[in-house]
This record gives sequence, C-alpha cells and structure tokens, in this order.
Amino acid sequence: MDAYRIKNIELLDSPSLIVFKDRVLANIQEALKIAGEVNRFRPHVKTHKLGEIIQLHTSLGVKKFKCATLAEMEMVAMNGGEDILLAHQPVGPKIEKLISLIKQFPRVSFSVLVDDYHIVNQIAERARANVLEVGIWVDVDNGMHRSGIEVGEAAAQLIRHILDMPGVLFEGLHVYDGHIRDTPIQVRKHRSDEAFTLVEEFITRLKDVHIQVPRIIAGGSPTFSIHAQREGVELSPGTYVFWDFGYQDMLPDYPFECAAILLTRVISKPGKDLLCLDAGHKAIASENPHPRIRLLNIEIEAFVGHSEEHLVIRSKEAETFMVGDILLGIPRHICPTVALQHEVFVVEGQEVREKWEVSARKRSIIGI
Repeated sequence: MDAYRIKNIELLDSPSLIVFKDRVLANIQEALKIAGEVNRFRPHVKTHKLGEIIQLHTSLGVKKFKCATLAEMEMVAMNGGEDILLAHQPVGPKIEKLISLIKQFPRVSFSVLVDDYHIVNQIAERARANVLEVGIWVDVDNGMHRSGIEVGEAAAQLIRHILDMPGVLFEGLHVYDGHIRDTPIQVRKHRSDEAFTLVEEFITRLKDVHIQVPRIIAGGSPTFSIHAQREGVELSPGTYVFWDFGYQDMLPDYPFECAAILLTRVISKPGKDLLCLDAGHKAIASENPHPRIRLLNIEIEAFVGHSEEHLVIRSKEAETFMVGDILLGIPRHICPTVALQHEVFVVEGQEVREKWEVSARKRSIIGI
C-alpha cells in the first residue's frame, strides 16, 4: 500500500482509475531499454488511449505508434505521432474515414493492415480518387488464427497485387503472435522463434523472386523482449505502460510496475463478513474469471457477486471496514478497464495533481 500512497485520495469520487505518472515514465524507459533503439519502437496505444501518454513517448524520441481504432489514430496524430499504423483491417465506412484522416493530417504517415484483396482494391480506389497513397502492411498469421493470411503463395500473391496497385504502398509484414503467452521465458522464446522461422523462410522465398520486404512489425507484450533480439524488426508492446496483475503474474521476467489502480469504496455491508463495493462491471474489465481486481488493503476469501455497479466480496476483515471506506486494487486486465473510464486521475509526488481525458475511447474525436 505504501507504494500507492496518495495524500489527497479522499477528494476522489469512486470508482476512479488512478495513474502514477512516475511509474508510467519508468515503464516507458524500461521498454525503450529492451527495444535498444528508439526507431525500432512502435508502441500500441490501445492500453491507455491517452494523448498525454503519447506526449511522454514523443518527449523521449518515440515517433511511431500502432493503434486499434481510427479514434486512437486521431489522438496520436493530435499529440505528435508521425508514423501511425491502424492494426485493424479497415472495412465499411472506415475506409472513407481513413482517407479523411490522411487529408486532415498531411504531415503524418498513416498505414493499415490488410489480408484481403477486396479491401486492398477499395483502399486503392479511394486513395486514387483523392490523389493519395496509403501505406499497406500485410497481416501475416503465424499461429494465432485471429486475423491475417497464412504464409505461402496466397500471401505472396497478395503482396504482388499491392505492388502492382496504384494508390497503395507496400510497407512490409505485420506478424502478431499473441497466442504465445507461456510463463517460462524459455518456453515462450522457443515457441516464438519456431513460429517466426516460418516468416523468415517466407521472406527468403520472396527475395528469390525479387520481392523485398521493407519492414517487419512483430509481437506484442508477451514476446516483446524476444523479438527485440531480432535485427530489423519493429516492436509493438502496449500493456507495459500501465501493466496489470494478469501480466505481472504471467510474465515475471519483465521489469514493469503496475502504474494504474482502481479506487473503490464500501457502499454496503450486506451480511457477516460481506462488503459491497462500487467496482461493478462498468468500472473494471470483467471478461476474465475472478479475481478481476487484486485489492491491496484487504484479504479476500471469495468474490460473492459481480454486477453492473456492485462487487460483493467475503473477507474475515470485513468488520474492520465502515461504509464509505476506500479500497484500492490493481486490475487483472488494464486495457479494457481504461476503456471504461472517461478520465483518469494522475498522481505526482503522492498527490493527485491533474486528470486526463481518455479521449480515444470514443469512436471519433474530431468528427472524422
């Protein structure tokens, strides 16, 4: 608890997400050490969705970013990002919105992922109509089977199609191995290396037919340190900024500290050994089984119930708490927890000094 001491905490309403700025900055610096070179670092902003954290990165020389949504791309562009990838194949109205975004920020290099011929054609057609060129990364599936095209002839043909298509520019390969999450680093490294070998062999076959792969973006948080050992690979972890107890337990080899906590209060004592907190589904990510939050100032025997506005816990220490008392907890999964907040409260020097709007939780920021 001393590590999360806040002198003016009683002024905050609950539930609230609190961010410790010094820890965030330390986590960014640790991530840059792992990356080795700042120009290899392309952090994913989906975890925080905050313009102020983009500014912390750019102050350290980070210019490349990876986003999950168009609103995140807007937010990065508005806060100094220069090279922004949408790690999501744009479909439907998103293609036209992407074109509008490119026109709104002409000095920024925007690019997207694709794995489908029809989407390439649609992007290229709209780019040509607006006298633009859109960067295209081919999304490669090397085992996760969530998105992407399998390495092989189909992927090679898609790359040829992009190279021959006016209006789009082949940027390289995107290789996300989010399915590799083993706790022992040796096992995680073996699986990542084995999966990436298929990509390396594919790149060699492309070279044999005179197709060059300009760049590669590989991995996420679990395999970040592994891909950092490969030459010529850009790295795109995201959770390192805030960290959470899910990754803290799963990935003990990383140096990151949990930099965001949820403040909740006791709002009822419904029975012996029971406390009801205002940390419902609308405050804490609830896609995982319990524990969804690791409370720091109470020992819990069981999570009794969890609904939209309420979290009921059983604890032998319940009688020592009064209605209105504060509890603090580290989320199990910080990324969707942040997306539930419209603002976060920022601590410096053990005091809440400002609040930041989670602007990119919206679908659009500036109306594009």
